[in-house]
Parts: sequence; structure tokens; C-alpha cells
Amino acid sequence: MTIIAAYRNKNGVAIACDSQGTSNDTKQYYGSKMVKRRNWVCGVAWSYRVMDLIQECEELDFDITSIKDVRLFRDILKKEVIENAGGETMAASQKTIMHPVAIIIINNKGNIYSIEDDYQIHNIEKYYAIGSGRDIALGALFASDEYYAKDVGIIFIKDFVKVSVEAACRHNTGCGGKIHVASFQK
Repeated sequence: MTIIAAYRNKNGVAIACDSQGTSNDTKQYYGSKMVKRRNWVCGVAWSYRVMDLIQECEELDFDITSIKDVRLFRDILKKEVIENAGGETMAASQKTIMHPVAIIIINNKGNIYSIEDDYQIHNIEKYYAIGSGRDIALGALFASDEYYAKDVGIIFIKDFVKVSVEAACRHNTGCGGKIHVASFQK
């Protein structure tokens, strides 16, 4: 239960997340669901354990400058999930390897990438969202982009992702808590 949204234009890229999680059908509030390293920030949905693995894994301490780097990130993370987060048991019971992984990565080059639960990688053109509030956030990002984003700077990009996460928090019971925002200006 979460919402993470990212948006970019010619001036930069921003990402925002809520801070609500659930455990045993109880709302829990944590800190940010984002990890910042070197030249990138990633937002992590599904599992706080996956976020811990990203923070703790020294092999992931490299710059992400292209989709090739995202593939390396994915492969290292997949190994970590299998070895350290019960992923081997999950993989054995499925035809397709799927894990509690849903990630959006932004970098200082202005790129947005996603890694899905079956480890697909997507290079996102403009905006993206993951989590239970995804559809609401995507609607808010579409409206912001379509009607307000002609030549806005980085301040407004941060507002776009923040408002999209606020919309999800307001209209989806799986989202809530404090909102965290990170950005890179080109």
C-alpha cells in the first residue's frame, strides 16, 4: 500500500512518495520510501525489506547514467532479493519469477526508469506512478502536464509530483502520511 510518482520535463525530474505502510491490516507510518545514492534516487513500493537491501548493498553504490546501468542495478537487486529476502522460495512456487519489487528510479540526467515485479525495466518518457494510489496519481500528473506544464521550472515539477501523491493519499485508503520529495535540476 503506497504511492510513488515521478515527473520530468526539460528543466529536471522529481519523485515523491507517501510514508504509509501496512502490516497485518494495520496502518503503519514510516519515513521516506526513497533511497538516494550518488546520482540517483529510487522510490520503492511493496516491501520495506527491498528498500533496506538497496540501502545496505554496497554493490549498488554506482552512478546510473543509462538503461544499461539500470539493468545492472536490477540484476544485483534480484540476487539480493533471492539470497536475503525469501525470494528463492517465492521463485520456486511461480512459473515467472515475481518478487515484492516495484521501483521508480530518477537520475541527475533527468531520466525516469521503472523496475516491475517481474523485473521488466521501462524507460519512462514523461511521468509514472506505482503503488495502490497509482491510477489517481497518474490522473493528477496527466492533468498537470496537459494543462500547466508548458515551460515550468523545477519548483513546479516538485509541486506536480507532490500534488499527485496528495491526491492518491486523499482518495485511496492505502496511501497516507507525510509526503517526501526529491529532485534533480538539469
